[in-house]
Amino acid sequence: MSSPSHTTHPTSPSEAKPWVKPLVGHSGCGLTLHKHQETGHFFVRKTAASVAYNKRLQRQCSKQRRFYRPPVATPAVLGYGHEPHSGLFYFDMAFVRCQTLAECLGSLKIKRIHQLIQLLFTALPVQHVAPKATAHSVFTRKLAQLRQALPHPTPPPWRPRPLAC
Repeated sequence: MSSPSHTTHPTSPSEAKPWVKPLVGHSGCGLTLHKHQETGHFFVRKTAASVAYNKRLQRQCSKQRRFYRPPVATPAVLGYGHEPHSGLFYFDMAFVRCQTLAECLGSLKIKRIHQLIQLLFTALPVQHVAPKATAHSVFTRKLAQLRQALPHPTPPPWRPRPLAC
């Protein structure tokens, strides 16, 4: 990632404009949908929110370029570089028309969510680790502190009578 403007697909800033529409992400970075002027292919450009965020976005780009764990997939990285005037790091990725995981989870039945989680645990390098005893004691202590800090409900001044049927 040391090259200031590496690309495997011609997506220089001049070829990337005009963007078609802004997109919404979760990181605070700029996310825009573009149509390549020469090929007509759509792609997504993710741009760092600030120069201070450049390194983090470069790491994400690098991980995304190397990621391969079927059946979990990420969009192909087409190119990356720095915006000439702002110095902000960006990378371009293939546009994949699909439903996001967040959108999908809202409509899945519980059984399918369980299957999806099992699939992710199988495909991704996640270790099944039991919580340590210290984690359990920290959690228990925190619950006790919360019980003491929260106001205790006071009983009503009257006694409810059973309903007559």
